[in-house]
Amino acid sequence: MPNDFEIITQFLSQQDGDEVTGRDLAPPPDDLQERLQAFARGGVDESERQAMCEEMKAHPHYVAYLAEVVKKLREAS
Repeated sequence: MPNDFEIITQFLSQQDGDEVTGRDLAPPPDDLQERLQAFARGGVDESERQAMCEEMKAHPHYVAYLAEVVKKLREAS
């Protein structure tokens, strides 16, 4: 079974400190934001988790949004 969080670890390992490259990418669409928030809370089933991993593979910049959601959830608890 492949590592479901491989895309997240790849994204984090490719960060070059504070240097910013590329263009500003739009956040995920509203419906996807809701699904990513549920994903961050652990409130999705296996098929939805797989779908979210595929979505982040296709759009790696969504990982940054997911990281912010997780950060906010940690701060709130």
